[in-house]
Amino acid sequence: MSSARLLPLTLLPLLAACERTELELQLSATPRSDLAQVVLSIEAVQLRDAEGRVERLDVDLEPVDLLRLTPGRRLVLVDGRELEEGRYESLRLVVDADESYVTRRDGGRLELTAFDEGDFAPLALTLEEGDRATRVVDLELRFSLADREDEDGGYAFDPQLSVIDPETAASLGGRIPAAQVESSACRGDRPLTEGLAVYLFSGREAVPRERNRAGGPLLSAPVLASALGDGYRYRFPLLPPGDYTVALTCEADEDDPFEAGETLAFEDPVSVTLEAEEEAVEDLD
Repeated sequence: MSSARLLPLTLLPLLAACERTELELQLSATPRSDLAQVVLSIEAVQLRDAEGRVERLDVDLEPVDLLRLTPGRRLVLVDGRELEEGRYESLRLVVDADESYVTRRDGGRLELTAFDEGDFAPLALTLEEGDRATRVVDLELRFSLADREDEDGGYAFDPQLSVIDPETAASLGGRIPAAQVESSACRGDRPLTEGLAVYLFSGREAVPRERNRAGGPLLSAPVLASALGDGYRYRFPLLPPGDYTVALTCEADEDDPFEAGETLAFEDPVSVTLEAEEEAVEDLD
């Protein structure tokens, strides 16, 4: 198997048109600060077209630690694979659970003992003769993994994917005051930023809620110390243009993405409309 090829976000190659119809797929991962490794053995990508036919694109990679993909790095899954013309409506990853595992920060290694291949993620890609397209497949790690050590000794895995066109994608990020992050009400007795995340919801003025309820978040972003020393920051590097709501929670570590029961508290939400290629800034003061 070949080694994983990682691409800096700013150095992705320009794609020239050619006579063949080709697709490049890249993988990104939304980070989780509570884990040391998330190693997946990805065997293939399945594409489903408008007629319901499924095409398998084999992936020739060693198992990869997805936490290496963030921030700003992507893994090439499919490099210029030739496809038939037509409309492709969804995709799914094929993962070998036996060769995949999670390593916690205390060094404990847990297997993916409860495994689901996940639903097909919307793709909405039309290819005509001579087209060459690139799409980024983002794997939301916070909402794809749940600790089941007390039940079966491992992690439950149900991949939550979104597919983005990098040529039109926007980004969203901003500052979070240090006083808010470091307050005893938010931090409790945990290490700084543990359990903190900014959740992204579809639509303006959405009501923030946990993952396992209708209208739950699309994505999450960790809260990280700013390199500029001006508090803390969050960032969603690749988002389709549209309307969104973001809100900070100090209880993300209590959010089980696969089970109902918990009710999370959120700070005041902020609404934003993103245009194509916009780099938006929304501070959560």
